[in-house]
Amino acid sequence: MSNNNQEAFEVGAFKRVIKGKTVLVQCDNRLETQAEWLLKTIEDISEETNDALRDGWTLEIGFSVLALVERDEMFVVCEPDYDDDPFENVVEDVSRSLWVVVMQNEVGEVTGSSEYFKIPRFDETIVLRKGVLEEERIVMQRDEAEVDETGVEGAEVVDSGWYIGGEDDDEEGSENEEDYEACYVYELLESRPMLLSVLALPTGYVAVFDGEDIEAIYDEEDENVWNPADDDEQDGKK
Repeated sequence: MSNNNQEAFEVGAFKRVIKGKTVLVQCDNRLETQAEWLLKTIEDISEETNDALRDGWTLEIGFSVLALVERDEMFVVCEPDYDDDPFENVVEDVSRSLWVVVMQNEVGEVTGSSEYFKIPRFDETIVLRKGVLEEERIVMQRDEAEVDETGVEGAEVVDSGWYIGGEDDDEEGSENEEDYEACYVYELLESRPMLLSVLALPTGYVAVFDGEDIEAIYDEEDENVWNPADDDEQDGKK
């Protein structure tokens, strides 16, 4: 999987008239297909719900909550401001939201798990062993989400069920709560953006990363569904 995040790009502007109102999507011009899909999705939802487009109209797409903001007699599709305060501010460029959709769809297609996706929102939390995001090799595991009593200061907390640890961590983990911390899903955009590619995987899945590359993904039956040839090779050596 290629690392498409945060590379230099030219912003494209994609428009569609929906119920007499012009809707504008601005994003990396390499995401034209996804921008047109987003506009069609907005149109379909508006038609199905008979919901008039308006300033502040929101839509959940992947891990993001997008919003329409009225500008110069048109509606601009905006995403949370992941560089500053995504709980209060928005930006008029939805590239990050669409890139994450692309990455997660690719993982779903390769692993055959799309039908069972459980996509955590940007404001859900991930538990991790302190310092693990600075390590090259990491292991991510998704369990049933629990009520997060520690939380992230300043906002309501919803646990995604994901835990991030290191390759050599003790399977039993540490009993010292100070060895762990929580972060919001969106914070991975700054620290390890490629990790978002696997976050839609169902409960029971495990993903192994070597740097920014997915090395393996194991399903709930412990089968390598990212590169099954690796398991076949190991079986042949037994």
